[in-house]
Amino acid sequence: MPLKKSNCGKFSLIFLLLFVVTTAARAQVKNSLELTPFLRFDKYPQFSYVIGGRSSTDFVDIKGSGWGFDVFYKRSVSKIWSVRTGLGYYKYAFNKITRRNTSFGNSVTREINYPSPLLIAFLTDKYWYHTIDVTVGLERELNFKNGFRVRLAGDLKNYFTYSQYYQLSYNPGGSVDYNKNAFKYFATSVVAKIDLAKNIGDQLSLGPSLSLPVFDIWKTDDTFPEETGKGNRSKFSMGFGIGLSLSYYLN
Repeated sequence: MPLKKSNCGKFSLIFLLLFVVTTAARAQVKNSLELTPFLRFDKYPQFSYVIGGRSSTDFVDIKGSGWGFDVFYKRSVSKIWSVRTGLGYYKYAFNKITRRNTSFGNSVTREINYPSPLLIAFLTDKYWYHTIDVTVGLERELNFKNGFRVRLAGDLKNYFTYSQYYQLSYNPGGSVDYNKNAFKYFATSVVAKIDLAKNIGDQLSLGPSLSLPVFDIWKTDDTFPEETGKGNRSKFSMGFGIGLSLSYYLN
């Protein structure tokens, strides 16, 4: 049976990583600090709902592009392995909405529970959660000639939101900015990460970073009439992140 192109690409990536792992020099990994600003892009799985017993159904597709930064302390546990612990900020965004209603067609908004004396439906066309992310992970660092390093890491990230923002598509009674401030757990991610870095002197390295979300799960939001805030949604893959990694070696 012939291999599909997608499978060929996966096998090529696996062989490349195996080649990198087996050909790298194995120098002692040093304890280090790392700063990584990044952008992340996600496509969320479609979901549907019915509001208030209506005869029509809404089908919603959302994409998100957010940004953030992480600060890690990495402690060596062997010649090639380090444990990573980190703290950072992430703007967990849902900022491109496509909604199809079986009776009324397409729109780029979702209905929202907005406190107002006006007896009209309020809609948001983008929203996001300001979060603190707490990370623990494991990293393997591979050293090459001419001061190049490759770092392969797996991270478990937990996100806690402290502020929530919803942009109203219109508001005849005032501002289109709707902010809420509540501190609560919001989401968890499992992320694979690959860095390519170049030494700068004896204690610094700098280079691009690629992150691939493996699994994400996040809480629903009772700001939306069809959600309770007690449920979850999840996805496998369907996203990527790019960033810049700056490391300072401590010993």
